[in-house]
Amino acid sequence: MAAQKEDRRIRRTKRLLRQALAEIMNEMVMTPAETLEDWMKDSAKRAQIYSGSIIRCTTVEEHIEDLIAAGFITPVE
Repeated sequence: MAAQKEDRRIRRTKRLLRQALAEIMNEMVMTPAETLEDWMKDSAKRAQIYSGSIIRCTTVEEHIEDLIAAGFITPVE
């Protein structure tokens, strides 16, 4: 039971961190998008142009995971 609660807490923390990262990355572009959904679409287009990478825009968490997998973001432990 305690392990499940810890796992949920870790997943929630990761989700919140990915959300915050997406918001920061949106603010860093020359012209920030009005919504995170628009930012995800724009960054997915840039990723495809830059390297041919296909980045999902379904959720912020999946978007950040794809950016990590494609090498656009490097996680720091």
